[in-house]
Amino acid sequence: MCDKHCLCISVIVNSVIESACTDCTCIYPKNIKAGNNLLIKLFVEVIKDNPEYKKYIPEINEQTVRKVLSKLNMKVRTQVIVDIVVGRYNRITEKLNK
Repeated sequence: MCDKHCLCISVIVNSVIESACTDCTCIYPKNIKAGNNLLIKLFVEVIKDNPEYKKYIPEINEQTVRKVLSKLNMKVRTQVIVDIVVGRYNRITEKLNK
């Protein structure tokens, strides 16, 4: 797995943390389907303003996210994280292809 995958997943995971619920015991967002947040909006704007950067966005799928999570050696709700990351990646690609 290349650094591009980790970077792109990192952007999406940071987006997850940004929208996490306010309960300090919960780092998961209240709505895992949500895809409209400031970080995603800004990321899409940067890519649209600089189309040459689009080639650096790797394809992300469930298997890739699971590999990254296994390397983190952290106890997380794997399926929830996979759903969030893949869902938000899909949201980003949808917005970029409009």
